[in-house]
This record gives sequence, structure tokens and C-alpha cells, in this order.
Amino acid sequence: MVARISALLNGANVREFCYWTILGRLDQFIIGMIAAQVVRNLTIDDKRLGWGLLIGIPGMFMALFIFNRSGGWLSTDPWKIVWPPVEALLWGLIIVGYLVFMNSKENILLRAISSIVLPITISISTLSYHAIEKPFLELRHSYLMPTTHDNIVTDCSSNKL
Repeated sequence: MVARISALLNGANVREFCYWTILGRLDQFIIGMIAAQVVRNLTIDDKRLGWGLLIGIPGMFMALFIFNRSGGWLSTDPWKIVWPPVEALLWGLIIVGYLVFMNSKENILLRAISSIVLPITISISTLSYHAIEKPFLELRHSYLMPTTHDNIVTDCSSNKL
């Protein structure tokens, strides 16, 4: 963020600096690394981080609404200095919350439902293929003509031109 403030004070376009330079994206990268470390050091029983999904999704919708109402990507206003870390924090909350939610013990119901739904879906798909698609596929004719091997040169030793 210090680099963005310095760029603004030196007359740089804040939008271009934030979006197209490594220094403009550095804090987002660092926030992403911190989120990865949080996920790596998680225990399955750490339920507090699961709230990140419930906080992050509405927070991101609100932030994007404000972002777009304030001029969106085209804006070169100074508020763009704080947008990259805010965006990174909200996406980090969503990702960490999602990973905690999907790996939690309370997610047994979702796992049970998916273990029932997947085989049913595959069974219905197989039945549909054999009953509907395959008969129509068998009705089509070949698009290639059979080749005769009589006109194919097999002896390449004679170089008669």
C-alpha cells in the first residue's frame, strides 16, 4: 500500500499502477500466502474460520457494489489505493471459509447426499445413453469411403518419374 501511495503522490495513474505492476499487486500476493498458511495449519475442529464464507460472500457482494458505484475499473480516483488489499482479504475469507466448510465434520450430511446422488446420476446417464442416444448413433452411416488397396504403391524402391 505504501508503494501505491508513493506512486499517487508522484503523479502516477493509481489504476494502472494497482492493476499492471508487481508492486501494485504485492499485498494481494502476501495476503494470499497468509491465507494459504492459515489453511495449511488448520485443524478440522477449527470452526471459527468457517464463518469466513458467511462473512466473505456478502462482504464481497457489498464491496463489488460499492466498487462499481464508485466508477469501477475505469476510475482513477485515489480510493483505488485501498481496493487491492480489501479485495484480497474478502476473497481470502471466502476461500478459507469454503475450504473449512467442505472439510468439516458437520459436512457429513452433504457428503452422504453426494455419495447417493453421484451413483444415481451416473446410472441415469448410462440408461439415457443406451436407451436414447445409442440407437440414433447406430442409424448414421459411415462418412468415409472404403479404400481399395490395389491403387496403393507398396514398392518404393523404383524411382521412375
